[in-house]
Amino acid sequence: MSFVNMAESGAQFEFCKNSKKSPRKTWTERETTDLIEALEGCPCLWNIYEKCYHSREAQEKEFQEISRGLDISVADIKAKITSLHAQLGRELAKTRATKSGQGLSNSYKSSWMFWESLQFLTTVLNIG
Repeated sequence: MSFVNMAESGAQFEFCKNSKKSPRKTWTERETTDLIEALEGCPCLWNIYEKCYHSREAQEKEFQEISRGLDISVADIKAKITSLHAQLGRELAKTRATKSGQGLSNSYKSSWMFWESLQFLTTVLNIG
């Protein structure tokens, strides 16, 4: 029976549903600040020079603890960390970019609200 014939015969279809929940659309400033503080206390999740950084088990344990502490799903936490990391990279690239003849007083200074609180990550970022 073709797809068209099944549709005409009234056969019902159940579409595959993605088992993952869609990421949160919004994070409050407080939730983001709490996440950043928790992340800073878990070098296994960001410090490539830590032995535990290379252990998936250690990382998952840390994600679970943060998830319980913030009452936010691990998937949402991972998505937010990825987003923060990407934005930090963009901000760092802007601050490091200088144009010929540009004075130091004209260099870019980030006004992003999480700039200062994420500075601990700059030690392991390789943006040049």
